[in-house]
Amino acid sequence: MIRALRTGNYSVVIGWMIEELTEEEHASLVEAAKVGNAVGFIIAPCTCARFTQETAFRAKNSL
Repeated sequence: MIRALRTGNYSVVIGWMIEELTEEEHASLVEAAKVGNAVGFIIAPCTCARFTQETAFRAKNSL
């Protein structure tokens, strides 16, 4: 993800992270995004107790 952000070839980079980032990893991603003039999105699994996999993606249809 750092390489993709840093190159400048991509305006947006999306990463799926299972483990929490360290402060150093976060700082490296921020710096890489600045160098490459890019935006990085980090997606992680929901660990909230009130959400389950079944309810997190259920779309409401009013039709």
